[in-house]
Amino acid sequence: FFLRRRRPPRSTQSRSSAASDVYKRQTYDQAKAQLVLKLKMKRDSILTHFTASIFAGFFGAFCSSPADVVKTRFMNELKSGSGQYKNGFDCFVQIFKNEGPLAFYKGFVPYFLRCGPWAIMFFIACLLYTSPSPRDS
Repeated sequence: FFLRRRRPPRSTQSRSSAASDVYKRQTYDQAKAQLVLKLKMKRDSILTHFTASIFAGFFGAFCSSPADVVKTRFMNELKSGSGQYKNGFDCFVQIFKNEGPLAFYKGFVPYFLRCGPWAIMFFIACLLYTSPSPRDS
């Protein structure tokens, strides 16, 4: 008989972060392409990257905010021990039924104010790190 140790389930926080990162990267690429095509911005200017990063941070926060709200509510409920939610999905359903879809965006502004600057710094750092230096030419 072989005993196998169960792996702990992935946390909602890691799922939320993964979703946010995927949305940020895709949105950044799309926003940058549209800024270059439609607004005729320079492809590698800091302003183009800054603007695309703002879009990416906003959309990443918008897409991951529901998971963040569910995670926070579920974790707070576990601490209090009230037994209101059975699991994360039940928490999602109850929030949707009782408070409506806008409840998933409570606290969106502070969440965006945390994610937005991070996206700006991340994508501009990537630009500076990957762009060739004058010594390379």
